[in-house]
Amino acid sequence: MRVSTFLLAGATMAACLLSPTLRADGNETEVAAPAAAPAIAVAPAKGAVIGAWTQDLAAARQLASEQNLPILLNFTGSDWCGVCEHAEAAIFSRPEWATYAKKNMVLVTLDYPQDASRVPVEYRERNMLLQQEFGVRGYPTFVILDSDGKSELGRLGMGRGLEAPGFIQQVEEVLLYMPQRIEARAKALGDEGDAYKAAIAAAQRTSQVVNDLQGRMTRSDWAVKEKRMPFITARHEETLAKLALMDFSVRDEIAALESPEKQAQATSAWAEARAAHVALSEFLIQDPEQTQANMATFQTLNQAIMSRTQALQAALTP
Repeated sequence: MRVSTFLLAGATMAACLLSPTLRADGNETEVAAPAAAPAIAVAPAKGAVIGAWTQDLAAARQLASEQNLPILLNFTGSDWCGVCEHAEAAIFSRPEWATYAKKNMVLVTLDYPQDASRVPVEYRERNMLLQQEFGVRGYPTFVILDSDGKSELGRLGMGRGLEAPGFIQQVEEVLLYMPQRIEARAKALGDEGDAYKAAIAAAQRTSQVVNDLQGRMTRSDWAVKEKRMPFITARHEETLAKLALMDFSVRDEIAALESPEKQAQATSAWAEARAAHVALSEFLIQDPEQTQANMATFQTLNQAIMSRTQALQAALTP
C-alpha cells in the first residue's frame, strides 16, 4: 500500500471537519431520490464469480470461503442515486478495477432502487435487514467483509474526485486487517510482531468507534457542538492510531530503497508529513470556528501535508 493514501485522505477529511454543512465522513452520499440518474446495469441474481457483481450473497459467501477472498458489499440505489452512478463510471467500469477485482474480491450488489423489479423478490426483505444490520444511512456505502462472509474489516464511501486507483488503495488499506495478512506480517517482523499486532488492534478499535458514531450522526447533530465533539475526538484518536500503523509500512518502503540519499530524503519527508498530520489533527480537535485566521492555519497545515507527501512519493520512487 502506498503511504500517501492515508495522508492525503486525512487532509481531505480535515477540510470536511471545518465545514459543519458537509457530511461528517467527507464522503458524497445520497439518502433520498433526486432527479432520475442513469440506471446501473442489474447484477445477476444467481451464482458468484470472482471480480463480477452478483446479488446472490449466499453464493458469494461460499465462493469467498472456498477461495479465501474478502467480499465487497455495495449498498446502492442503482436507478436513482447520482453518486452511485458516478462510482460506477469512475471506479467499477474502469479496467484498473476489473483487473484488480478479478484477482482479489468477491462483489455483491445490495440494491435499493425505485424500480423494485431490479431486485428479485426473494432478496428484497434480506436487503432491508442487511441495511439495518450494517447501519447503512446513505448510498453508496461499501462494506468489506472477511472471507468468512460475516466479519466486517472496514467500510468506504464515495469521496469527491475518487477514481479507481485511489479506491483500490483504500480497499488495500482495509485488507490490512485480514487475520491471515496480520499473522503473516507479524511473523515476518520477528521480535516486532507483537507491536505490529497492537498497532493493528488500535487502528481497528478506533476506526470502529468512528464508524459507530458516524452511523448515528445526522446533519442536525453535526451543527451541535456537544454532539459533534465525540466524533471529532474519535477521529483524532483514529488518526494517531493509523499513523502509528503507517510507521511500519513507511519503514519497509524506505528500507527497500537502494540509495542512502533516497533513504535519507524519504525518512525526513515522512517525519515532516507525520508531524504536520498530527498538528492538523490536534488543531481540528479544538473544534475551530470558520474564521479567516483558522482557515489560514488549516491551509498552512494542509499544504504541509500535501508537499511533504509529494516529497515522500518522489523519494520512494526508484
